[in-house]
Amino acid sequence: MASAFREIDRDARAFEIGERVNHTKMGEFSDDWGQKSNFEVELLDKIRETKSDLSLSRAVAHALSFNGQTWRFEAEDKTVYRLSSGQTRLEFELLPFGVAGYDAHALIVVIAPSAQGSFFSFRKFVDAVSATLLSLERNHVWRVWGRALPNRHPLRHGFDWRGERTRDGERKLVRLYQRLGLIKVPFMVGESVCLFSKFAWDYMRATDPTGAERLSDTKAALERPRRQPAATQKDL
Repeated sequence: MASAFREIDRDARAFEIGERVNHTKMGEFSDDWGQKSNFEVELLDKIRETKSDLSLSRAVAHALSFNGQTWRFEAEDKTVYRLSSGQTRLEFELLPFGVAGYDAHALIVVIAPSAQGSFFSFRKFVDAVSATLLSLERNHVWRVWGRALPNRHPLRHGFDWRGERTRDGERKLVRLYQRLGLIKVPFMVGESVCLFSKFAWDYMRATDPTGAERLSDTKAALERPRRQPAATQKDL
């Protein structure tokens, strides 16, 4: 199980250091750009195939950031992707994972104030991300992970509950993601949470069945049960 989080831990520690001096100028997001990568082509195809209401756009960020591989600050242009559905969006960058596939590092999740307050709408968005970004067959994305921290975007009722604690001491924003089926990354400062793909779960069960079972049990204990559709006359 530790191997499932090792690269997250390394990269997250680098991001924590880098955020203190990171200077980023974000370009405009566009849903119409030139030559597309294999990843972009497959993701767009998957969105159409699943009849998802997600839309994909991307921008270029000009950044001075900390490189977790070299442990140096470097100037670079980064491609930032945005998956949007209605008034909810996820912005992420794609990072190489080991020798094959990618990690999606979530930079921010934004829900417009008028659309806040519906757990089931947010779950529908997370499910759509799982069915598209985390279901690619040729360009595997092993997981989406990021730090569950309050951001600058406004809340509908003004009061910022996200940093408050639950009765068992967890931050309420982290607990929201756990209710949605994400897993808090253990042994890390920074409130990082992770959503694994089916491919990643299969790999963990094959290589570390005990650890994978423990992780699955933790997920099941905190995830909010899904509503079962009402039986119809035909079902009875």
